[in-house]
Parts: sequence; C-alpha cells; structure tokens
Amino acid sequence: MNILLMSMPDCAPHFNARRWKSPNLAISSIAGNIEGHNVYVADLILRRDRVSETVKELITEYQPDVVGLTAMSFQFATARRIASLIKNLNKDIKIVLGGYHATLMYDEICKSEESEPFDFLVRGEGDICFTELLEAINGKRAIESVLGISFRNGGCFIHNSPRPLEDLSKIKIPDRSKRIWKGYQYYGFTLDIVESSRGCVMPCNFCSMDKMYGKTFRRFSVERILADISNAKQQGANFILFSDDNFTLDVKGFESLCDAIVDAGHNDIRYIIQASSTGIASSNTLVEKMARAGFRIVFLGIENVSEENLRLMKKGNIIEKTKLAVKRL
Repeated sequence: MNILLMSMPDCAPHFNARRWKSPNLAISSIAGNIEGHNVYVADLILRRDRVSETVKELITEYQPDVVGLTAMSFQFATARRIASLIKNLNKDIKIVLGGYHATLMYDEICKSEESEPFDFLVRGEGDICFTELLEAINGKRAIESVLGISFRNGGCFIHNSPRPLEDLSKIKIPDRSKRIWKGYQYYGFTLDIVESSRGCVMPCNFCSMDKMYGKTFRRFSVERILADISNAKQQGANFILFSDDNFTLDVKGFESLCDAIVDAGHNDIRYIIQASSTGIASSNTLVEKMARAGFRIVFLGIENVSEENLRLMKKGNIIEKTKLAVKRL
C-alpha cells in the first residue's frame, strides 16, 4: 500500500514559525518501523502558506491508501479540516489520527461530529501500533487484535484495550529518507529531532506526559542514540533538539551520554534539551560535560518563583536549586 504520514502546519505561538521549522519525530519514527509498503512523510510546517493546495497535490502524486495524521490539541482543528479535504477528494482513503489529542481526548472525539472524517484513532505510542494497524487494513490480522486502536464500526467507534508501553529496544531509528521535503531549520541551522528517553516520573500537575506514558521513564541504549544522531547528521542536521520530556531524570546516564557523544565525534554540532532545575543542580560535573558535548540551549523547568505557586503545581520548593542551575549553566 501507499502510506502518507502528515504532521500539522500549526506552530506554538512562542516559536517564530519563520525560523522554527521542525520535523515531526513521531511520523519519522513510524516510517522507520513500517516494512513492505511505500511510505512518504510530509511535515506541513514546511508548507504553511499553501496547506490546502499542498494536500491536494500530495494526494494526487502519491495516491495513498492510508493517510496518518498526528496532532496536538491546538492542531486538532487543522487535522480535522485536512481529513475532511482528503475524504472529499477520495472517500476510500483510510484516515488515521494519532498524537496527544487523540490519546487524551479519544472518547470525546468519537462521541462527537468531529470524528466524521476519521476511520481510526491511535491511542498512545504509534511506532509499532501503526504497522499492526496496516496489517489489519490489509486483512492479515483482526482489527480487534490491535491494542491501542479505536476503529469505526458503523455509526460509532469501538475502543480496543489500551496498549502497553513499547519495549524501546524493538523500535528502529526514524527513517528520515522518507521525508518529501527539506528545509527544517532553527535560526539558520539545519534542525532535526532525536530522543534518548521517554516519560517522566515527576509529580507536576500541569503536564500531559503521564497521559501518554504514565509515571514511567525509559531510556534508549547509548548505541541507538548515537546511531540516531549519526543518521540525522547524514541527512544534513547541524542542530539537534532532544525531545526527551526530562533529560536530567538520569543524571549519571546523561553524563555518560555526553562522554559518548564526545568519543564518537558528534560534538561537532549543537544540541537543545529540556531539563529540570533539580537535575541540573544535582551534579558538579554535568554542565561541564554538556558543554564539551555540544549542548548549547536548555529549556529549564523554572516554572515559577513563588513558593506558593510551586507548591500548587506540585513542583516543590525548587527556588534555590533553580538559582544554582542557572548559575552553573
């Protein structure tokens, strides 16, 4: 079958959409775990100025049997419009919605008219789930056997049982060669995304991560991370964003990764991470190792400077740790 995977063009307002054009890691990872099909990856962030025309061109050129859309909540309205456009072009195309909004709000979506253009929803991690769904669409397995899927049955949706978290050792690196376009960038640098872990065990009550992964933390092997960095560099990246929810949950592991990056010669590019104040402040040697490895930007989880607000957010009183983290960085 022909499989077209698309991410949405909507960009969070605190990012400059002209200078921040990021690939979607999820659909590149799904592409890397599909075998036996023709797969194409279209990040619509690169075609923000002509979305409708681009979607029509993609459907005409690649003749997809299945279209996969990924969307966060602020992107869902766009995903629904794109799905409706595709159904108007060819009602036989199967459309799958995945991502955070489908995971967190699947029941509300399926009980409303907003579900109309979608045939399937993927709840949770889609790396391997999407491949199993393709097997079901191809008649090679029962749709009821695909955990984590919601599927249309007449006028309503049936929700299969939740899917257990994936064994990260079984997930292949993203297939960046399936991307249709080039042009990913961060302020003039060629940008790509890599992950070294998934999940966070912190109790912060404003975060959606536990709805995707539960209160868990899983690391990819260092060998797999280095292979992923190498692949991104081969595709032209000279600035890499690590998508990890909290890079400093395992500080010793992070320090070891920094050393491995240097030893492999991958400190010739720049890196961005998200990290907690507590994690950065907990080590006397981490920041120096980060600097040697090429880490240049840290989105630091300061959140607030009010003890009361931090307590309400279940962050704990991290003010002194934040001061130390900022000083060290």
